[in-house]
Amino acid sequence: MNLGELETYVPQSEKPAYVATVSASGAVPTQEVGGWIENYEEGLALAKEEQKPIFLDFTGKTCTNCKKMERNMFPKESISSLLNQMIKVKLITDVNEEPYLTNKKMQEEKFNSVAIPLYVILTPEGEVIAQEVYNDDEAEFKAFLEKAFK
Repeated sequence: MNLGELETYVPQSEKPAYVATVSASGAVPTQEVGGWIENYEEGLALAKEEQKPIFLDFTGKTCTNCKKMERNMFPKESISSLLNQMIKVKLITDVNEEPYLTNKKMQEEKFNSVAIPLYVILTPEGEVIAQEVYNDDEAEFKAFLEKAFK
């Protein structure tokens, strides 16, 4: 059951469900159910292997706008159909411990921002295709995601 806008204020579970998948090379990236990887290097390796673009979601455990997007925008068919064609990497940056501090440092150094949410689309080689901050307009967010396939 989705609570719409109220969903953003519901605390996230501290124990997400995980599955392990084995890629053709034998790599075993740990993925949250739904296909999200929580490690940049694992995501990059999988993207190179599968020749898929990468969708980076710089997010936070306490970020209301992040939760709004993750719970209300990402599940929309027009959005999820595009996200499911990419390697999805979720990097939490608002917790003062590792690996979250490393995620935040990488976000700042590679993408010149510490804003969350921040969304970045990369080529399988790690080159930036497009970058976007919080945008809850479905048509605009879809247009951003479509840049991965042009």
